[in-house]
Amino acid sequence: MKNYKIILIAIIIVFQLMMTLFCVPIILLHYLALAKAENINVNLDLKIPNDTFIEDIDFCIILGNCLENAIECCNKITEGEKFISIKSKITNYMIGFTIDNSFSGEIIKENNDFISTKKSKKHGIGISSVQAVASKYDGTAKFEVDSMNNIFKASILLKNNVSNTPN
Repeated sequence: MKNYKIILIAIIIVFQLMMTLFCVPIILLHYLALAKAENINVNLDLKIPNDTFIEDIDFCIILGNCLENAIECCNKITEGEKFISIKSKITNYMIGFTIDNSFSGEIIKENNDFISTKKSKKHGIGISSVQAVASKYDGTAKFEVDSMNNIFKASILLKNNVSNTPN
C-alpha cells in the first residue's frame, strides 16, 4: 500500500508541474520509474511555483543530473535500504532543493571534487552542470557526504535576481 501512496502523490505533483513546466514532469516520471524498477524508496516533497524565475531546462539539469547520480549510488548498495529524498522550499526570492540518497559508503574525491565512477568519458559532468546552473542564478550547489549514515546530500539554492529572469 505504501508504494501506491508514493506513486499517487508523485502523479499529483507531476500533473501540478505540467501546468507550468514541460520537461520537469517528464524528467521526474522517468527517474521515478527507474527508482521503482530498482526497488529504491522515493520520498518526494517538491513544490515549484506556477510563475517561476527558473527556466525549464535549468530545472531539468538539476533534477536530471542529481537523480541520475542518486539512482546510480543506490544501485551499488548490496545491503540496507535504498532511498532518495527530494524536497524543495520556496520563498519570494529563492528556491532551494535537497536531494539526499543512500550510498554504499564508497565515494571518490580528489581535491574536494567528486570523481565520477562511470566508465564512459561522456559522463562525470553532472555535478559541474548543476553548479553552473546554481551560479547562473547567483546561488549555490553544495554536495556533502554523511559517512556515518552513508547518505549523499545535494543542496541547491537558486536566487531570483532581475538579471537572470527570463524575458
